Amino acid sequence: MMLREAVRCVREAAGRLQECETLVASGSCDLNVNRRRPGGSGITLAANPEGPRDPEVTVLQASKRGGGEIISTIFNYACHAVTLGGENRLVTGDWPGEVCRRLEARSGGVALFLQGCSGDLNPRIRGGLCEMEQAAAVVERSVRDALAGAERIEEPQISAWLERVHLPLMPNPPDAEIAARFREIGSKPTEDRDFADIRDLEWGADVLAHPEQARQSEMVIEVGELKLGEATIAWLPGEAFCEIGLALRRLRPGKRLLVAGYTNGNIGYIPTGKAFQEGGYEVTDAWRYYGYQMIGPESERLLLEAFAAHPRSPI
Repeated sequence: MMLREAVRCVREAAGRLQECETLVASGSCDLNVNRRRPGGSGITLAANPEGPRDPEVTVLQASKRGGGEIISTIFNYACHAVTLGGENRLVTGDWPGEVCRRLEARSGGVALFLQGCSGDLNPRIRGGLCEMEQAAAVVERSVRDALAGAERIEEPQISAWLERVHLPLMPNPPDAEIAARFREIGSKPTEDRDFADIRDLEWGADVLAHPEQARQSEMVIEVGELKLGEATIAWLPGEAFCEIGLALRRLRPGKRLLVAGYTNGNIGYIPTGKAFQEGGYEVTDAWRYYGYQMIGPESERLLLEAFAAHPRSPI
């Protein structure tokens, strides 16, 4: 159903092409906070105000040529959409969906959110639907403040590049270790098994059933950029840590850069090399929700090298 709807949207958009004027803007937003807190027992998932974060919100806005009517607003910000938390059982767009609704209601046109490198960033506002609306108000205000100082893209020439990057994969535990974990879980009454137990049963069974796919040495992904005049959209297929997004901005000084994670696929978390030394959920646990193996600590360097090699290379 989701695929059919995506195809329908693309076809509808292709049938409504028109000339436009495009603005680009950037500003600051204070919704996100680092969520990797160091402590005596290692890294925990908790707010860490001292940790790195990416405050930048970047906006592209298209209007009808000469008419001023807004066609679309695209905004980019790095922050998990988890204001509602794990206890929520509703299907929602969380704070990004609410921001889109507000922008469309007040400005017209279609609003689109590009999630940034938010692998280690959560919203500082958490709770229920009321808190979700509060979080959305923070981002909407930042988008509008940024647009107040927007600049027109005078020569919107379009170019792009795409490159495959080979990321190393860390080896899985031996079969005997997985079997021992099965016995540990099996010794517990069913009602005492937690979420990690259920996850490990499913993941371990999958690994043992598909040994060739679960014992790979590398993963091939695609990264790239779409350039529209002074604005550039860079993309990565995963939950990259915010430091990677900040490093990409340093590679494009003077550019209005939208760094989109979770794009053209999602391989899971893409931590920094330092994070592999620190440990924590994103490094040691989460990869089992996404696939067979975790990428290696060299991945950050390899990804940044791919972008550094393409400062102006068009397809």
